[in-house]
Amino acid sequence: MEPGPARAEPSPRRRGLALALCGGLALCGSPRFASAAPPDPDPNTGDPDTGEGRNALEWYDRGIELADEEDYVGAAEAFLRSFAIQPTAAALLNAAYAYEAGGRAREAVDAYRLYIDDPDAEAALQAQARASIDALMPELGVLKGLRFDPNHPPLRVTVAGIERDLDALPIVLDPGMIEIEVTNEDGELSSERYFVSAGESLVIDLRALLLPARTDPGPDLDLDLDPDPEGLDPAERTRLGSALRRHKSRERGFRIATWASVGVGAGAALSITVLGPLTQRQARLFAEDTCLDAPDNGICPELLGDPGAHANNFQLLQNATNIAIAVSASLALTALVLGLLEVHERRQIAFIELDLGMPGPDARLRLTPVALELSF
Repeated sequence: MEPGPARAEPSPRRRGLALALCGGLALCGSPRFASAAPPDPDPNTGDPDTGEGRNALEWYDRGIELADEEDYVGAAEAFLRSFAIQPTAAALLNAAYAYEAGGRAREAVDAYRLYIDDPDAEAALQAQARASIDALMPELGVLKGLRFDPNHPPLRVTVAGIERDLDALPIVLDPGMIEIEVTNEDGELSSERYFVSAGESLVIDLRALLLPARTDPGPDLDLDLDPDPEGLDPAERTRLGSALRRHKSRERGFRIATWASVGVGAGAALSITVLGPLTQRQARLFAEDTCLDAPDNGICPELLGDPGAHANNFQLLQNATNIAIAVSASLALTALVLGLLEVHERRQIAFIELDLGMPGPDARLRLTPVALELSF
């Protein structure tokens, strides 16, 4: 079969890595893109999942057709079906190009990473794939790590509906709300929701979700004594675990709101330092143009300005200054109240963790540039 490369234009907002699609048994026509041939036709190889009977080459050609129709996501899925039947580096790279052209950044990054790890990938194209990943990462969030007690690791972790291996970190995430589900040693399932922003890297503490498992006191324990004087029944542990997650969520919200109030209040205070001198300047100009500050001989200068304009400017700037003062004062009070609520939630968290037997950091008091902070 003669070479017949077909290319689809990428999305206008992409950097310009065009979609390299190869037809039939042809090699890609441009050395800039995938140079591996598509899979060889095998009439005995079909798709067992769908029963459609398509082999790897037919799914590959289907990807080209969908890309020509600008259905880039469908094209990427077709290339991945081809790869599932007969793995080729070209199918992976074309899937990554198609996902990128279709605006599916997370899927594109995953496909690019698979291509980079493929032993048949070309070095030049691996470099281009890495550059594409670097360009796409600001649009995504990253789960960098999970914190848990090594003595009580999770049996199972599901992130955004996908079960993940603890060794698979970091994990690329689409921005928005995600849900993390964990199963502890007792088989108990807990979940928590988190908001991920574009460009954000997270390290999530799972200790509140992984309640410590109760241990068997053993046959050598004197059964006449209370085997677990501070023990908790499963219902109480579940209640405390729910309360701990609730207080941690509140504490995080109060902390964000506190610093937001501090930031906005600092901006308002800065505006006062700008508006105040401007207000005084207009008052001075008004006095000069109305001869209120005339010399002792009572003679005014011959050239006078427009006192009405300065009076209007003075009034506007004075009003703006007063508003900035009021906003700054109210935000300072708001930050104080939110800070106290944050401290209260931290204390509640510390008490619940103590009841659950969870180790936590020591309480400490320190002086920050804006407040006296009590942390646990």
